Amino acid sequence: VCGTDCSVDFIALHYYGTNATAMIEYITDFHNTFQMPIWVTEWACQDFTPTNKQCTQEETSEYMNITKTFMESAPWLERYAWFGALTDNPIHSTNDLLTDSGHITSLGQQYIGMTQEQIDQGNASSTTVSASSSPTSPITSSTPASTFTRTRTLDYLATDGGDSYPPFSISGSSRSADNSGFVGLLMKSLPALFALIYLLEVAV
Repeated sequence: VCGTDCSVDFIALHYYGTNATAMIEYITDFHNTFQMPIWVTEWACQDFTPTNKQCTQEETSEYMNITKTFMESAPWLERYAWFGALTDNPIHSTNDLLTDSGHITSLGQQYIGMTQEQIDQGNASSTTVSASSSPTSPITSSTPASTFTRTRTLDYLATDGGDSYPPFSISGSSRSADNSGFVGLLMKSLPALFALIYLLEVAV
């Protein structure tokens, strides 16, 4: 399609495991190898090996805390998405950000940095939340990398076509790269696309 004018803008990867240090080393190695921005489009505290030793809820919270804090601080890591923002999650239930009925879990609150009360009230202030097992390691970084802005508003948690979720809005707890061109246009269009899909599902 693009002939000899093709270019790679970033490297996307998934990571499933139970060792936070191993994950950090893995994605850092990808960046060092390719010298490109990294998008972690799926990650969770999940063991897919024959050992099948799954994380407890406390271990999952700590795993998210350590890895998310690292990704917030890495200037070359542009996007990340925890796998679990959907109902009927196919992986271990300790990774769920939503219950089967579409309500946010305690891990979901940790992920977005908001308490249940703030969500219920639609509070738009940013909050730093720490996992109980690692109280000195904040979930959100107070100082963003210079190449990122933290002004994006999150108007939805997830839309998988299965349920409707209570609307809420937050600002300051997620970050977006200053992309231009097709990738930037695509990322800016995703909220509207998800909203359209949701409306079509409701209409049906």
